[in-house]
Amino acid sequence: MDSAAYRWVVVKVELRKSSTLDNSAMQSRVLVQLYRFLNPMTGGKEGAGWPFGQALDREDIDRFLQNLPDAYWIRDFELFSADEGGALPDNSAAVKTVALANDMTIASGWHEVN
Repeated sequence: MDSAAYRWVVVKVELRKSSTLDNSAMQSRVLVQLYRFLNPMTGGKEGAGWPFGQALDREDIDRFLQNLPDAYWIRDFELFSADEGGALPDNSAAVKTVALANDMTIASGWHEVN
């Protein structure tokens, strides 16, 4: 049986400074949620794994971030296609969509929350 191929992605999120929330705690919350959402086994909109062949759009990330508790602390974000294993190549440009072949699924790279 053939195994699935992964399309590694990275999201860079910029938070607003909060006077009521600890910034490192907020960073950790956002990271944990990103790793869950962009996971081949537990991710996707239904939380049952990222569907094979389903592209990831910037709008998917936007909706996801807007539905997080305290989402009003999100200032901006960028979506990137990453190298195998999740590293972001030097001089990578942000993308609007990460397309997938039918046998591919999304996997989290090394996200950044600042």
